[in-house]
Amino acid sequence: MTFGKPIIFLILSISLVLSDEFGPIGAGRPGMANPTTSVPVGLYQFEMGLNSDMNDVFSYPLFFRTGIFSKTEIQVGYSDNISIGILYGSFNIAKSLEQSIIFSTSLSESNNEISAIDLYLPFSLSTSFPIWGQIARSFPFQEAESTSFSYALGTGSPFTDKINWFIEFYGDVTTSEQGIDTGGTYLLNQTIQLDFSFGTSLTNTESKFVELGFSFRIPK
Repeated sequence: MTFGKPIIFLILSISLVLSDEFGPIGAGRPGMANPTTSVPVGLYQFEMGLNSDMNDVFSYPLFFRTGIFSKTEIQVGYSDNISIGILYGSFNIAKSLEQSIIFSTSLSESNNEISAIDLYLPFSLSTSFPIWGQIARSFPFQEAESTSFSYALGTGSPFTDKINWFIEFYGDVTTSEQGIDTGGTYLLNQTIQLDFSFGTSLTNTESKFVELGFSFRIPK
């Protein structure tokens, strides 16, 4: 017996119910920058991907988000390790500039101890030519590792009501690594988003990736 079709049908049915109650889904993927708004209270949001380094190495990033208060969400992620974070968003320190702040802890590869604490400061500038990005700082618990400082800056716009494109520049000041990625999203309905992206390192041109993603949300 296969469960694939019933699960897809269930997600689509729930999506039709939620589409009138909440606005369109705002996923934290694709791209390096984190979101500036939280998932509404009353929803579970799942974001997942299939990533390839173009050299037979695959990863399957998973991300779970749920609103706990107004403008506040809990995040749980998994790729090479587990991360747990909290986001407070949708605040403005300047006109047309929306921001959020994220505190996150990352566990070691064996997931039995904290390896780092991360601070993210995403932002989004609402103008005729939208700009978004973030600055981030990672504080490792291992003495042998140094504190890292990273950044991302991107822009994009809609092709249609359902299709959007983006391009993003990112880097790590500590290691002097830089990269660029681009891609697009397709809003299947108010609660389901598909995405595709690819990128390359500007420091090491042999380092590339391509990624497919799927995001959806359901009621608690």
